Amino acid sequence: MLSKHLDPTKLHHAYVITSIPLPDVRTHIERFVVDHMQIPFHGNPDVFVGEYTTIGIDDLSEVISMHQRVPIGPKKVLVLLANGITMQAQNSILKMIEEPTANTHFFFALPTSSLLLPTVLSRVHVIQLVHEKELPIDSRVKEFLAAIVPGRLEVIKGMLADLDKERITKEEVFQFISEVTKSCYEKDKTEGTLAAISRVSDYLRDPSASLKLLFEYLALRLPVLK
Repeated sequence: MLSKHLDPTKLHHAYVITSIPLPDVRTHIERFVVDHMQIPFHGNPDVFVGEYTTIGIDDLSEVISMHQRVPIGPKKVLVLLANGITMQAQNSILKMIEEPTANTHFFFALPTSSLLLPTVLSRVHVIQLVHEKELPIDSRVKEFLAAIVPGRLEVIKGMLADLDKERITKEEVFQFISEVTKSCYEKDKTEGTLAAISRVSDYLRDPSASLKLLFEYLALRLPVLK
């Protein structure tokens, strides 16, 4: 799937891959590295893979060390997969991608690119992957946007119940939020809508933010879109 988006002969130094579950992203990255970059993925000192709930500043010491050293082979690949990332960690990553070492390529996998600071986004290439068939979350996005507040609150109630019972993942919840804000941005660029989307992006950067409160904010502030 990544080969549709990337030319292995002209690789950017940093990619952010969003929208599909993190284990699937890891699989696609591994296939691309092995099949198209011609680099062994497992047991290779030039390949680092880190999986986190939220990437914090303390998680980056090994990443920084690997970024600074000369690769043994032709390229270094650093893969970081997470559901969230702190601002302190982003500032540390920013220093690396502003002045990348030669033949080093970062692949960040996140539920949505809205978790990232604008300064980081300006220095990465974002790839939004989707499965060939429509994702189950899509129908809920359409239902949410078309409903008035009571209907939206029912959608939220159902999603939180599904999350609690592990019928959906937290990644799918982040994807839902990303798709809702993306649809609103595409269809309604009024001042109130843009302000609400900006506020949601701020909330998403905080790993301690309440999903229930975030959902309710979306329900109240975003316009009804048929």
